[in-house]
Amino acid sequence: ALGQQDCVRYDGDWYFFNRRLNYWYDVEEFEQAIRHAASVWTIDPSRAAQYYEAAVVLYRGDFLEDLADQAWCVFKREELCQQYLIALQRLGQYYAARGDYKKAIEFYEKALSADNFEESIYREMMRCQALLGERSAALRTYHRLAKVLEEELDTKPTRETTELYERILRGGISSG
Repeated sequence: ALGQQDCVRYDGDWYFFNRRLNYWYDVEEFEQAIRHAASVWTIDPSRAAQYYEAAVVLYRGDFLEDLADQAWCVFKREELCQQYLIALQRLGQYYAARGDYKKAIEFYEKALSADNFEESIYREMMRCQALLGERSAALRTYHRLAKVLEEELDTKPTRETTELYERILRGGISSG
């Protein structure tokens, strides 16, 4: 709208945005960056990481969060959030594989801010913390997960996560 004619068109009982106009839409840019990243992830992780980082910068919260009770946007909101989480996880994996555990932890923390129930993210963060020599931080991360799962879902961490915790507790994972 904003002074441009023909921004919104009406045809066949439908209103739609005129995509022939020169415009910029963050959601389209985000989705394009995600598509590009996914398409090169296995062949060029460095290039994929650049696309994922661009997507992460564009993501500024839930899609149309002010319309929380509007069913028509819920599916898109969930889809975008899942893409965002995948981008954060892959960036964490990318940096961890390169030994930049601090950077990996930054992305895992962002992922947990968006979804604090994803146990695999906690595990990867625990590994990175242990590899940095931050054993106590890794143990706290486990307890943080255990508390979330107990309070919110009345369950416990999986065997895989608990075994990782026990390895770290015994000093089986370290930077040394």
